[in-house]
Amino acid sequence: MPIVHEVTTAIADAMRKKDPVRLSALRMLKAAFMNRSVEKGRDLDDAEARQVVSSLVKQRKDSIEQFTTGGRQDLADKEAADPGPRVVPAAGGRSGGGRARR
Repeated sequence: MPIVHEVTTAIADAMRKKDPVRLSALRMLKAAFMNRSVEKGRDLDDAEARQVVSSLVKQRKDSIEQFTTGGRQDLADKEAADPGPRVVPAAGGRSGGGRARR
């Protein structure tokens, strides 16, 4: 199953389990997928979806680094505590068999 569809399934699962932190992170990820899809004018394949996830993770790391450098440890800690793009389904049976990982 493509990553984009796994995220949609994981959103439904997070809603059923009433997990607001995971739900928020997955919705953010799906929004990023949709934004990139609109930019490209077509649905994303798995490689493009992984690239979106990688860019979100890189943005998160850069934010933490900038907050730390700027002396805002409180914001760096908040950014590090938020799961964000780390809460993504595993890609098509490679590691975890489609289960979400934290």
